Amino acid sequence: MADQNICSVNGNCIGCGVCVNINNKLFAMDGGHSKVIKQPVTSEEIASFNMAKSSCPVTAIVGEPKIANSL
Repeated sequence: MADQNICSVNGNCIGCGVCVNINNKLFAMDGGHSKVIKQPVTSEEIASFNMAKSSCPVTAIVGEPKIANSL
């Protein structure tokens, strides 16, 4: 699990809520800014995360999620 890339919202966040509107199971508002509340692991979650990331007006969403290995 050392190669896992943690997804997060950085200090550039302006609290617009676009990411929360896209997926409120991955993102939530906290103190006027958004935060990642669940790391995306399924292909659907990753697609949703990437949509939120590309929709963020200040590029505050960072990380490159990967589908979890199922062994």
